[in-house]
Amino acid sequence: MSTRLTQPPTIIAPALYVVASFLMFGTQLLGHHDWIVGFGADPQIFVWAVGWWPHAIAHDLDPVNTQFLYYPDGFDLAHAATVPAAAILLWPLTAVIGPLSAYNVAMTLSSALAASFAFLLCRRLTASFWPSAVGGWLFGFSPYVLGEMGGHLHLTWVFMVPAIVHLALRGHDGELSRGRLVVLLILALTLQFYISAEVFVSLTLFGAVAIVVAYAVGDQAERSRLREMSVALGWGYLGTVLLAAPYLYQAFQPGQVPVLLSRSEIVSADLLAYVVPEPFTQLGGSAFGGTTAAFTAGTVEGSAYLAPPVILIAALGVWRCRRTLGVKVGLITLAVVVVCSFGGHLHVDGHSTVPMPWAAFSRLPVLGLLLPARFIDYAFLIVAIFVALWLARARNRLVAATLAALAVAFTWPALDSWAWVTPTGLPPLFATGAYRRYISPRDVAIVLPIGNAGPAMLWQAEAGYEFPIAGGYVLPPEAPNPYKSNPLYDQLSSTPAPQAGPAVAYFLAHHGVTVALLPLGGADTPAWQALLQRIGWRAEVHGGVLLMRPART
Repeated sequence: MSTRLTQPPTIIAPALYVVASFLMFGTQLLGHHDWIVGFGADPQIFVWAVGWWPHAIAHDLDPVNTQFLYYPDGFDLAHAATVPAAAILLWPLTAVIGPLSAYNVAMTLSSALAASFAFLLCRRLTASFWPSAVGGWLFGFSPYVLGEMGGHLHLTWVFMVPAIVHLALRGHDGELSRGRLVVLLILALTLQFYISAEVFVSLTLFGAVAIVVAYAVGDQAERSRLREMSVALGWGYLGTVLLAAPYLYQAFQPGQVPVLLSRSEIVSADLLAYVVPEPFTQLGGSAFGGTTAAFTAGTVEGSAYLAPPVILIAALGVWRCRRTLGVKVGLITLAVVVVCSFGGHLHVDGHSTVPMPWAAFSRLPVLGLLLPARFIDYAFLIVAIFVALWLARARNRLVAATLAALAVAFTWPALDSWAWVTPTGLPPLFATGAYRRYISPRDVAIVLPIGNAGPAMLWQAEAGYEFPIAGGYVLPPEAPNPYKSNPLYDQLSSTPAPQAGPAVAYFLAHHGVTVALLPLGGADTPAWQALLQRIGWRAEVHGGVLLMRPART
């Protein structure tokens, strides 16, 4: 009882994580209302999604099948990662500050959320505050989460992973009745599904691995408890499937993201990624840029860096608790996760070498869509638990504190050099709402170039979805979309050829486009302006945007 009384209140750890997240990332946004957490084209997908789901629900629109993208063909959003659950949770915030700012808040708090739920899981396993706080930090502020902050909200909001593990452990230990456990599992799993179906599938995969391992190495009593918990899990998944059925029905219609072996091969963890820091790691990251540049998964997906102090503490934790079932299961599951993260072939310094077991799964439906490099999230969670276990049992508190400090220092983000926050270039036309004077809800707009080369999704979101757009960017470039079969697509998504005028004119007329929007200063804008003028469109400049309409209108 006395030990429990000397522990700091639980709320202290989440509060510290929130403060740290704000100081690291939030302060960079102050005074920059048009900046965004992340870089490149991907963040605008999630800005759009954060605003779209509340808008569609509030205006009685079909939130899944929409004609606001790829007009007039429309698009099935069940084929894309558009974070419906996150968007609905953020709805009150979005209503006040808009989708861009709400997205920034969500991304800024990603690490704090993940760390907080990992802390609660670790505290359950260790009954010790500060070791659990370190474990939570190592998961929530892991190179995986920090890397995905390059623009993947569905992959940074991973707080439900430790939450679901925590819930399963409570069920396993008989702390919840079966009925209550099933209800909570349905809620938790459904929330995870609607945040990220990809994480839902990979969590299910490695959760099943852990249960099978526990059943194999546990005694008879343990197997009995696992059978009881598995029944509850089965009902939980059944309930989740029923709640996700409308979305799943759409997702399995023709036209989904194709299973491409090249994606799982490229976006896989390099062997050296586990021991070489990426550039966004403060300590030593910049010194290994030549090595990490060879990792095929790239900067956002490619970091699996387990710093030497983290590896050391985790190893000590495994050794100290080596006879416990939990550590045995965790260690074997960790090995499976690491092996699967290599993809179909082991890459070493960017070079493909020997085949790996994931090759047997990479051709399958659903599993073949998973990107192996993203499995490292589970490795970081297991390692964080091992770290917390040893810190809670360390006999020499000074040594434990020193190693814990080193673990945090070795994974500290390079805030002075990494592009955590970048300008969107959001023009005043949309930042101030002035677009209403020049674009009406009856218009169909095209932002050139279309696809991931243009800002169409961001501009439409900031305009409150008051007009549909011909085009969009919600899927990987290699995935199908309603425009991709058009022979003009490559030119529409880049710099047009001068002789493409007649084809462009036909495309615009066929798709009902009434206004073209081009960013002033865009690399492709002069070529597009010249082409549109040749086919009889007139140009006006308003609020940092070149608006062009057919001369007859």
